[in-house]
Amino acid sequence: MGRVPKPETKIILDYIERFPNAPARTLSRKIFEENKAFFDSFEKIYSRVRYYFGVHGNNHRSTIKTNRFIRESRQFTKSLPESHIEKRQRIKLPSGMKKLGIFGDVHIPYHDNEALETMFDKFEEENVDGIYINGDLLDFYALSFHEKDPRKARFKQEIEAGREFLEYIRERFLGIPIYFIPGNHENRFERYLRSKAVELLDVDEFRLDVLLQVGATRIEYLPFRSRVSFGNYLIEHGDKIPELVELSQQGQH
Repeated sequence: MGRVPKPETKIILDYIERFPNAPARTLSRKIFEENKAFFDSFEKIYSRVRYYFGVHGNNHRSTIKTNRFIRESRQFTKSLPESHIEKRQRIKLPSGMKKLGIFGDVHIPYHDNEALETMFDKFEEENVDGIYINGDLLDFYALSFHEKDPRKARFKQEIEAGREFLEYIRERFLGIPIYFIPGNHENRFERYLRSKAVELLDVDEFRLDVLLQVGATRIEYLPFRSRVSFGNYLIEHGDKIPELVELSQQGQH
């Protein structure tokens, strides 16, 4: 009796069969975006697709059990120049969620507790099964490059208040996924490090998610500038709107 392929292998082979002419990287990205429940990284899929295409060399080709997908290798003497573009990571929230509570621009410590309580009451009333914090949870007034009043909130106080907020929301909404993506105000922290303390950029202890102890609250911290979607809806922070408008206008020409 033959060995039954793993679900991940069956998915990859199915996509290769349905899209026989797709480039390996494009096909791997499509598989990853549409099957994140089965794969934890794009790189693993890309390596496997290239394996079935037989692009690892003649020695590897002889070990491929399913050889009907092998492609003729092409030799290039030139290569594309190195790119320095920073592509926005694409993240699709799990399709198992049906009601997602979305909020942002809290700007701790200049937040309105009464408004927040009203919103959380509504989340409970609607029985949301996921929460998405859409940027600018913190204000980081002290890290702004604009003129500042030195008597206002300090960075340390904002970090402590941010921890308190995350602990509160996790305690209030136990058992459901909570996502937090930083906005342009949280990004003031990295901008400050780039300007004032570049040597600390690669130190884990100076990452914002570490300072906020996000892991302890089991809240998923998403990379800044990620393109996040829920079903057919793209979720963007306000600072991305000009960029979206520009792209839309370009598409009309």
